[in-house]
Amino acid sequence: TKGYSIRVDAAEVISPNEYASRYGKDPSARLGSPCDDNPCVLDLTMTFTNDGNTDETSGILGYLWHAVDETRNFDYQLDQFILELSHPELNGSTKFRIAPNTSYTAHIPFAGQVTGPYFQGFEDTYYADITSRSFDLIVSNLPEKRIIHITLD
Repeated sequence: TKGYSIRVDAAEVISPNEYASRYGKDPSARLGSPCDDNPCVLDLTMTFTNDGNTDETSGILGYLWHAVDETRNFDYQLDQFILELSHPELNGSTKFRIAPNTSYTAHIPFAGQVTGPYFQGFEDTYYADITSRSFDLIVSNLPEKRIIHITLD
């Protein structure tokens, strides 16, 4: 979106419960999954800046963002369920609207959900542990492809 920019300030791998306790509006909230204590969330500290865009309908849409690991075999998506723990005001949306000439820094969770075998229910879905140390964050494909390279310390 014209006038907006994104910067990744830091990155680390944490568990969903750790994300909830650090950034959640309700620190006691839990997702209730058997892998909630596993290292399966790529926590990106991201800064969004609006350099003068005054269009009330514009913003940054995060639902298409993907972090692809260095093997190119796994794709981590912005996780709306985990994001809602820290940003309930988004009401399930992933659109970030920032006032003109301001910046906003947030912790954005990416996770890879793995489903069970074909033709089985979604109750077998789980978060995959993250073992990669390097990612390409794809924030835009059209009209221009925008990729931010991320390496964990």
